[in-house]
Amino acid sequence: MKTSKSIRKKKPKTPTKRSELRSGYEFKVLKSLKLQGVDFEYETEKIKYTIPEQSKNYIPDFIIKTKSGKTIYCEAKGRWVAADRRKLELVLEQNPEKDVRILFMRDNPIRKGSKTKYSDWCRKKGFTFAISTNGSVPEEWTSE
Repeated sequence: MKTSKSIRKKKPKTPTKRSELRSGYEFKVLKSLKLQGVDFEYETEKIKYTIPEQSKNYIPDFIIKTKSGKTIYCEAKGRWVAADRRKLELVLEQNPEKDVRILFMRDNPIRKGSKTKYSDWCRKKGFTFAISTNGSVPEEWTSE
């Protein structure tokens, strides 16, 4: 008879160098959260979502714990391509209980020649977002 071993949860990784993150913008967000003294984890949870006929995992960039203990899933985006937009749209649709927010480096058009900006898309789809060139997470997010 096999016995199951208790599964030990890994200690959340806290990157300290730019090379440990996926982008320079994520590093700016990390520094901002640290300066604000915010409790956060970096890429420690997987949230399931399904692309029709496929099952995928979405790994939020930052899982922020607010002062009241609420959890915010923060995606830091420099570029906001169609595949990313579709992925997050499915994540929000299939996980309405999750508070997924997007922090953009700039409010660019969603594609070349488009009049629709990142902020327009977020408003239309119901996403909370902010724009911060230096990666500062809005204090109103962390102080909720």
